[in-house]
Amino acid sequence: MLAFLLVVGIVACTLRPIPPKPTIRSAAEMTPEGILALFDQRWRLAESLRALARVTVTSPQGRYSTRQTFLWRRPAPLRLDTLSLFGQPVMSLVADATQISIYYAGEGTFFQGPAHAATLARVIGLPLDVEEVAPLLMGDIRPPPAQHISALYLQGDDGMHLLRFLGVGGWLIRDAWVAPDELLPRRVLRYSQQGLATVDIAYSDFRFVTETFAAPHALAIWLPHVDTEVRIQFLTIELNPDLSPAVFHLTPPAGVRISPLP
Repeated sequence: MLAFLLVVGIVACTLRPIPPKPTIRSAAEMTPEGILALFDQRWRLAESLRALARVTVTSPQGRYSTRQTFLWRRPAPLRLDTLSLFGQPVMSLVADATQISIYYAGEGTFFQGPAHAATLARVIGLPLDVEEVAPLLMGDIRPPPAQHISALYLQGDDGMHLLRFLGVGGWLIRDAWVAPDELLPRRVLRYSQQGLATVDIAYSDFRFVTETFAAPHALAIWLPHVDTEVRIQFLTIELNPDLSPAVFHLTPPAGVRISPLP
């Protein structure tokens, strides 16, 4: 119903060119734990994010574009706002690990419901828990803690490092392709317990938003279960802005009734 809510935007910061590429190391010279440790170190630099993005959604229902803002703070709270042509929010979504609140300004309707992955799948199209959204869209490759990793493998695949994450019982959780030169993610493929692809993300146009944090500014997301493609072009990115806790609270205006999520 709200597929365009998938998006995440990002706010202004001086962009720096990516430095010269280091020596390419083959999969035989790397360990999966070593690559994962580098990603963990990178993601620990992010305590909060603020964003602006242009989003294009193509589905069996048609094609449309919108602009979105995104606010996120560790460990999970996030806020998404869909903007009108004049820059005013027409839809606002606030979520944490337990609850989602959505307000449609034009319709004067307000919804609240549990923040389960199934709820986000119905509302924003992504079958993810709230705490997964920001890391995945920013290029973190590690599965969330709830998906316990029982094995991790590394192999070469068409010039890329391919990390394969297996869960308890040996089922494939996700695949992640990492460029061997700058060791940045190029693609993440997330699977269901039935082994079906649920979210397929390709990353490109990496730029440094700080001296040490490179963020993807172009994403192509394929959602095979709904035959939908979402392309995100991040216009601006700010890492670790000072965000007031108040921005992650959404209350209905006077006279607007709170309804359960459909």
